Amino acid sequence: MSTTTPVSPARPPATDGPPATDGLPADYAREIDRLDMAPLWTVLSNLVPEHPTPKAVPHVWPYAMVREALLESGRLISAEKAERRVLVLENPGHRGEHRATASIYAGLQLILPGERAPEHRHTQSALRFVIESDGAYTSVEGARIDMAPFDLVLTPRWRWHAHGHDGQQPGVWLDGLDIPMISLFQSGFAERIGDNEAPARRADISPAMHAAGLKPATGTPAAGFGLMHYPFATWRPALDAARAGGSDPHEGVRLEFTDPASGGPVLPTLSAFAQLIAAGTTTRSIRRTESAIVVGVEGQGRLVVGTAAGATVTITIGPRDVAVVPSWAPLQIHADGGTDLVLFSLSDRAAQAALGLYREDRS
Repeated sequence: MSTTTPVSPARPPATDGPPATDGLPADYAREIDRLDMAPLWTVLSNLVPEHPTPKAVPHVWPYAMVREALLESGRLISAEKAERRVLVLENPGHRGEHRATASIYAGLQLILPGERAPEHRHTQSALRFVIESDGAYTSVEGARIDMAPFDLVLTPRWRWHAHGHDGQQPGVWLDGLDIPMISLFQSGFAERIGDNEAPARRADISPAMHAAGLKPATGTPAAGFGLMHYPFATWRPALDAARAGGSDPHEGVRLEFTDPASGGPVLPTLSAFAQLIAAGTTTRSIRRTESAIVVGVEGQGRLVVGTAAGATVTITIGPRDVAVVPSWAPLQIHADGGTDLVLFSLSDRAAQAALGLYREDRS
């Protein structure tokens, strides 16, 4: 039996073609273009730059301004019809690309009392940082997790999850996903309820298990069921306890949320942090290769962020405001007024560290 190897159809001969570039004869430039080739030496500095050159720019979404638009979406479309009622936070440097930075998707999700967003799962990993809630919840693999303001809730990749609301006031949280990273590898898959059977309802056993210093033994029913809920009531006192050990001049007190089973980041691609800057203080400048989304939790402050052009942008941040600090942008944080500034942030450090790419510079 004979077989044939498919080949790409040949492109028709170029008639106009690109102009001569860097001294290349015009006919040669047209010929390599016809062959789907290009001279590296004309673009090398863009492909392999001397330092990170992010498209993302420093930006802020003041919650007082965006909340009404989010609530209006609840009047315009149901959670069932939308599947997930979310307003995507698009960085001005990435408009039309549905991302807050080159590597991170972020959005504000709204769920109203009595609603339930249907079950689905996907290869993209997600974290939820709760902005408002008096009865909103998520379920992961059938385990219900009740949300309170400033809780961190995880949805690891390929886990069935749904959202619901038993309270009286709107529920809002920040979604952070690695969608751009998964899109880069073209490895995105999703299933919705009806494609396969949803998991049976069960209690979330992970907090009690991990609080006791335990993790599942291989082969037990709980195997692979990691910690998914980091309540504000637990992590906020940890910041106060940590400050007793001193404050870093570049970061104040900064703690990383970790997976108790591995000691590593909460998700393979995304890291999460809690940070406290003492009232009336200013951090020294630091720049990191990670791209970060920052959320105000307590107090009032300013993020002074450098730009690629050498200028600085000052972002005022307070509770529930969401801001972007691009890769390799110098950052200083001011805690204004008489109260400490508490921040939550998520970044792509986990993926960068796994690939050996993460770097930082402290001035």
